[in-house]
Amino acid sequence: MKTVKKLKEDIASRMKRCWGECCALFFVSSGIVIAAVFAIYLTMDFLITFDVISSAGDPVMLAVAAAIAVVMWIITQPYNYGMRWYRLQQVRGHSVHAKSVFSCYFSFKRMMQVYRISAVLALKKLVLVVPLAAFLGTSIFLIMKADAVGGSVLYNVIVVILLMLSVVMCIAYSMITLKYAAAPYLFALGHDRPVDEIIKESVSFMKGKNGYMAEAMSNCAFMLVPCVIVFSMVFVIPRMMMLYTSAINEIIEEGFKNDRLVGIEQK
Repeated sequence: MKTVKKLKEDIASRMKRCWGECCALFFVSSGIVIAAVFAIYLTMDFLITFDVISSAGDPVMLAVAAAIAVVMWIITQPYNYGMRWYRLQQVRGHSVHAKSVFSCYFSFKRMMQVYRISAVLALKKLVLVVPLAAFLGTSIFLIMKADAVGGSVLYNVIVVILLMLSVVMCIAYSMITLKYAAAPYLFALGHDRPVDEIIKESVSFMKGKNGYMAEAMSNCAFMLVPCVIVFSMVFVIPRMMMLYTSAINEIIEEGFKNDRLVGIEQK
């Protein structure tokens, strides 16, 4: 497989041909996030105005926010898979039009396939999300209790320890769920296969690749540093996503190659 350094060089030359499209997709994705946040804010403001809720932490508001999140998930999943397909084609050297990211919306069968694999992957990851969310919730509660009790030294120690543990938990979650990382891209390459087969193939291909992906993701993290200047995100995020896609593509290509070798040996 190519080194991450080589991937970055390839991405730099490849993106010269699709910078406009990548930036346009960034603005579409940003608009979706802004629309979701704005919808939640307007709903909260409306409910508070008519005394339905008293604050943002009200159970009713949390339920409404969850409902909005589900609706946005339903609307955006075909687009997310379209973006993966588009980036995958670009890193493979195929020039495709950016409008192809919306192709899933024009096929009911394709949309159902997208929702099926997305739901299955979400459920598999949920098993790991629950303990992580419980830990983070407990951390926030303990920090608030320590702040209420007082004592700046104790409070600072507790905050530092819990933050460090939270970071470790998030990293562990990311590494554990990496085995499913190739599944959406494998689906984009061959969506007519059974979901279980795609996920099983992803787990097989990603086995032993945690180190490779950790290096790629750490490079992505360093690329985010300039994003403290907000406008630079337009140029950084598309490049980062292409690097991640390129790393996944390398793993998939090696997996296909190994499968072909095994098939030849069996013959």
